[in-house]
Amino acid sequence: TCRKCHPGANANFASFAPHADFRNSTRYPLLHYVYLYFVIMMSAAFGFFGLHCILWAVRSTIERIKHGPHPKPDYSKGAIQRFNRVDRVNHGLVIVTFFGLALTGLPLLYSDKGWAQVLEAMFGGVYSCRLLHRIFAVMLIGNFLVHGVGVVRRFKKMGIKQMLLGPTTMLPRFNDLRDLLGMLRWFFVGGNKPRFDRWTYWEKFDYTAEVGGSAIIGITGMFLWFPVFFSAYLPGWIFNVAMIVHGFEALLAVGFIFTIHFFNAHLRLEKFPVDDVMFTGRLPEEEFKHERGAEYDRVVASGEIAQLRVKAPPTWYRR
Repeated sequence: TCRKCHPGANANFASFAPHADFRNSTRYPLLHYVYLYFVIMMSAAFGFFGLHCILWAVRSTIERIKHGPHPKPDYSKGAIQRFNRVDRVNHGLVIVTFFGLALTGLPLLYSDKGWAQVLEAMFGGVYSCRLLHRIFAVMLIGNFLVHGVGVVRRFKKMGIKQMLLGPTTMLPRFNDLRDLLGMLRWFFVGGNKPRFDRWTYWEKFDYTAEVGGSAIIGITGMFLWFPVFFSAYLPGWIFNVAMIVHGFEALLAVGFIFTIHFFNAHLRLEKFPVDDVMFTGRLPEEEFKHERGAEYDRVVASGEIAQLRVKAPPTWYRR
């Protein structure tokens, strides 16, 4: 029966359970535990960082009442290069592929819902959604590989020790715990924020979640795209697991980006309505000194500051 639509399907392919209910712990214990894992992980991520955003918003409001609005970006005292062109293009492609995958994937995941059917119709129906979803998936994989090449080049340039343990690492360090405690103190007591280095603890979490999530979504998506091929090597229940992981990991990404990430990057009062540094690659030197105090002290002490100083981005470019 399977081979009528899927030439080459074998017994593994046929062992996929098309109507498996991951909420049924008795009949599908493995699927249920995978589902519970995502419930717990998503609750923890949104619970912690959601509270983090609320506390930040309250403290920012108090500081605004006390000291007035946060100064607007002022490039009169110079600009600092923070992101290169490859970083910015890479981020731009992440935006395009993320929106594309979300808008074409959600109608497929919730195909029985009225709103999903309306969204699906906007893209020309289920077959168009599937095609576009796969096109954006190929773009995501390509972008992921480009980023990987960039990371390898940074390893060659900076060395393994610097990349893994140095002040510019994207991996968690003890300083990140200290910065987290410092931010919690600022939320409740006020005073001065921690002096951050190249990356903050929430930026490291964003990056790790995005890279790890892309890999997980990409691998499970390939399983679902080419089930006949993979069923030659894998049991059928893998595809049931892949459906849960692919869908919930995507939901986590969509929810986190449009709430937590948007607040951290743009919606907090210090940055509202937008922080354009990822698009221009540059920020005012005074802002750099204020927001990345530890990094500023480090590059001044090493003399790197001279290499980072650039012209301010034109107003039209920022707009």
